[in-house]
Amino acid sequence: MNWWSGKLVLITGARGFIGSKLKSILESLECVVLTKDRDTFRAHIPDNLDVIFHLAADTVVSEEKSTEMITNNFLSTSNILEFGKINKSKAIIIVSSDRVYGDEQNVRNPYREDDPLLARDTYGTSKVLCDILAQSYIKKRIPVGIARCSNVYGPGDRHMNRIIPSIVNSLTINEPPVLNTRSPSRDYIYIDDAVNALMLIAQYIYSGNREHSIFNFSSGLAIRNDDLLGKIIDIWGEKVRATIVQKDNEKFSYQCSNASRAVNILGWEQQFNLYSGLQKTVQWWREQNVRN
Repeated sequence: MNWWSGKLVLITGARGFIGSKLKSILESLECVVLTKDRDTFRAHIPDNLDVIFHLAADTVVSEEKSTEMITNNFLSTSNILEFGKINKSKAIIIVSSDRVYGDEQNVRNPYREDDPLLARDTYGTSKVLCDILAQSYIKKRIPVGIARCSNVYGPGDRHMNRIIPSIVNSLTINEPPVLNTRSPSRDYIYIDDAVNALMLIAQYIYSGNREHSIFNFSSGLAIRNDDLLGKIIDIWGEKVRATIVQKDNEKFSYQCSNASRAVNILGWEQQFNLYSGLQKTVQWWREQNVRN
């Protein structure tokens, strides 16, 4: 049985990396998908939406525009939460990030959903504010779910400010990859696993479950930037000389979360480990290079 068939779904940020993949999969499952982006809002959004996925967010910021990022992300989340409440939507999914936890967690204890939100960078701080706002709606018994995802990667991601697309793009154009920081350790999940996670939390909230509303989605395994670079070069299969910039007094940072709640309650499972996901990502970039 196709649970999603005929469901009326609104996606914000549907032109982004995750949003576009989510839209494609939902449409293949015979959903009626409406989209909202910063400069487009299809004329009329009907009442009683089944599900809203809120993915729209500013993710790259310069210091002089940090206030603008925080304001934009908070207001867009506030607007969609209020819209969903008035619209009587059955599930409002706010897509957050593991960045809300900060990066100073003990490496032996990946973040859990009840851990404090200690983000200190601009983007992480904006997501903390959105997260706390969403929690206030949960306390009002509004059907809101919060998905705290680790770093999502895979085919289709061309954001050069992110480490995996940046490295693989350099390889495809025969330029040596440049790694600006060696030591940070991060957790990654493949795009298909992330989209599946969002669909599962939406079904859970839609069904009226209230025991849990916040879920981490992650591999539970962090990898250093330089080790990630090594894996990608290994998959690429050719000798490559990369440039790693070793900064003075480079601070170690670690971000990794525990997804056992999602596994045990939602039945979420990763279908792709990091190596298999990177293989598919590299293959996609090779195919794009051939076409171009």
